[in-house]
Amino acid sequence: MLSSSGHILGIVNPPVKPAKRSYRIGPAHRGQSADHWYAQAEQRAGSWWGDWAEWLAERCGPLRDPPPLASERYPALAGAPGTYVLES
Repeated sequence: MLSSSGHILGIVNPPVKPAKRSYRIGPAHRGQSADHWYAQAEQRAGSWWGDWAEWLAERCGPLRDPPPLASERYPALAGAPGTYVLES
């Protein structure tokens, strides 16, 4: 996958309509040049987030609740989002 913008823009900016960016996607093969891959890769409008989420879902299994973050040994200092958000 190759995004039309830098990695920060591709990660920080969420998908929007109309699409501001595009990306290319396609299989890569050992020994294939980057130019060859680029020429055969499909260009898609929008954000790569959807394709990435689909790729992850195939490999990560079902969603589940996260484990507790606090324990008896390491108790929570405050509930989310934390007290620091109230500081100025």
